[in-house]
Amino acid sequence: MTKICSVKECNNKHMAKGFCQKHYDKFRLYGNPLHVVDPKETGRKISEANRGRPSPMKGKKQTEESKRKISEASKGKNLGKRYPGELNPFFGKKHSDKSKRIMSELKKGKETWNKGKVGIYSKETLEKMSKASKIIQNRPEVKRKNIEAHKGNKASIQTKKKLSEYQNRSDVIQANRERRSKINIPFKDSLIELQTQKILTNAGIKFEKHVRIKFSNRFHKADILIRPKKIIEVNGYFHFDPRIHPAEKDVTHRKKLKKPTEIWVEEKNRLNKIREIGYEILVIWDLDLKKDLEKTTKKILKFAKV
Repeated sequence: MTKICSVKECNNKHMAKGFCQKHYDKFRLYGNPLHVVDPKETGRKISEANRGRPSPMKGKKQTEESKRKISEASKGKNLGKRYPGELNPFFGKKHSDKSKRIMSELKKGKETWNKGKVGIYSKETLEKMSKASKIIQNRPEVKRKNIEAHKGNKASIQTKKKLSEYQNRSDVIQANRERRSKINIPFKDSLIELQTQKILTNAGIKFEKHVRIKFSNRFHKADILIRPKKIIEVNGYFHFDPRIHPAEKDVTHRKKLKKPTEIWVEEKNRLNKIREIGYEILVIWDLDLKKDLEKTTKKILKFAKV
């Protein structure tokens, strides 16, 4: 006959001293086969035993599968001390204006957790945070909310003054010029640019298009550059050909009302400064290509080949 554990209501097989394996282990460790383990006490002992030991995950990274499982498991849950592993009773709700006001009053005068600290995050972490923030801010629903939140808001006179001072700083002006020069404008070639490029291609002349030319700490995007230093500027409608547009009639140029004479002077000064640093420049107008294509083609090829 099989001998069983002497503990009441335990039908496990006898191991030693009248107890089964489970009750014998408790008797051996605690002197009482019915000892009940306190989870908090056990946690404290484990914590003390592991103190000073390196984490088993040190230097390792969670796999994408592990991250996904953790994310799925924690959805809609508050994993803090108040509601461990349970659904957060505030999940999906919003603070009332009164609650926000009370919380704001309570925080007044209290120091923030990162006050006075420098270099809390590494450069890599800051870059990741910045990238994640940009992704969130570019979402259509977030953009829409931001626009609605700022509707009707106007900058104060003091703010406008600060913005004006910042934008007029020489380093900011130079940075903006550098940034704008890297933007690919136009985003596609115009018909007259394509026509001029075709003339050069058919003649076997190598060229580059929309190349940045630096002059006097400024930049100009040459329509066509033939190495080493030949530029062909192809002027379309928005250059306002003097043969078509009256000099004193206002026109819209870059969202501003200007007189064509102002635009011509600006362009002439810019091209003259580029010539001063050793470039040869040929200006071709849209009207020339339309009126006399053969003559204009000869002019382009003569300039490009010499």
